[in-house]
Amino acid sequence: LSFTPLFVRGQLSEQLKILDAQLEVKTQQLQDLSEYLRRRGEIEAEYARSLEKLSERFTVKTKRKEQLDLSVAQCWSVLLTQTRQESRDHSSLSELCCNTLTQRLSHCIEDTHRLAKRVQKSLSSTLLPDLTSKSPSFPSPFIYRNHTPTQNTAKPSSLFHTYSYYLFQSKEVGLQMQDELLKVTTEMQTVGWTLFCCEHAQFTRRNTL
Repeated sequence: LSFTPLFVRGQLSEQLKILDAQLEVKTQQLQDLSEYLRRRGEIEAEYARSLEKLSERFTVKTKRKEQLDLSVAQCWSVLLTQTRQESRDHSSLSELCCNTLTQRLSHCIEDTHRLAKRVQKSLSSTLLPDLTSKSPSFPSPFIYRNHTPTQNTAKPSSLFHTYSYYLFQSKEVGLQMQDELLKVTTEMQTVGWTLFCCEHAQFTRRNTL
């Protein structure tokens, strides 16, 4: 494989197209995930308000009645307390989805575009001019085919370093995007597990009653 100017320029052009395509796909995925969290937060907030209204309605009714049967009154008290706690849990989940997680995703989108622009700017301002410049140290694109290099036709090792540097920058962008997505996914899993534990505990208490 000969790292001639024409070859490296073609490879960099293809890699830049791949980077642009990945940037568009990842940005759309992050936007969809942000929209999902926003809508999920609205649903959780609406559900939390409904539970709060329900608990308040029956709390007023139970206070008005004379509590002759202590076992039934205790069951009502426990059930309404759990309902209010569940309302607070869903309200916290709504706040987390609408604010914390969506803000993190917005930062991910901004970082993704910033890193992509940095790579593109570095390529256009530093790498491509070196490739397109006509330097006497650069041999013909076909000079290494069926030809033994001599002292005047040394391989331009700088092209290999240029290509390697660009690949390293592209890989760095991808790794940083994956790290940010992993952080957001971990937070979502933690919130989901906490909600599951709360609902499981509530279900267990209801069965014991």
